[in-house]
Amino acid sequence: MIKALKYWSFVLFIFMNNCLFSQTQYRWGLAGGVNAARLINSTEDTKPINGFHVGLIGEAKYNNHFGIKLGALSSSKGSIFKEKDNLNQIHEKEFKLTYVDIPILANWYFLKVFSFQIGTQTSFLLNAEYQGDSVKNKLKITDISMVSGIGFDAYVLNAAIRYNYGLLDIGSGIGKNSVLQITLGLWIK
Repeated sequence: MIKALKYWSFVLFIFMNNCLFSQTQYRWGLAGGVNAARLINSTEDTKPINGFHVGLIGEAKYNNHFGIKLGALSSSKGSIFKEKDNLNQIHEKEFKLTYVDIPILANWYFLKVFSFQIGTQTSFLLNAEYQGDSVKNKLKITDISMVSGIGFDAYVLNAAIRYNYGLLDIGSGIGKNSVLQITLGLWIK
């Protein structure tokens, strides 16, 4: 009885797998756009810094309503710190970060061309500068973010507006990454 149940469970799994994935469309392309980044929960007073992101994207679209989108993007982040000097004057100092972002997003499509996007992103620190001086050795090498947004996808064009909320402090008391992204991409295949 147990062997038969295992057998039919396996057969049902294979059948459902083939039904789900037989219509899977795979595609890849290029994407890039602008970032409005800021460090939040910092012990310092910060304001946003503008940057960019560019890289490769891919998607496995299982049907007209669901897909998994992946990416490998070079992304600039950071913040502008406001500091007071001895004369109580405020000076702005740039804290620039460069990461490789690896987002994994579930896309739920509606009205055929729009999608809700939600997922996670792992980021790897490539470079960190504070007023032109390297501070990479004072920061964590990896960052993890929650990502949500809305996308547009028609023919070879795709676009998205996403918000990335960092879950980890990137360094002792420095804060968490917070990034609003506007992306434009082209599907190549």
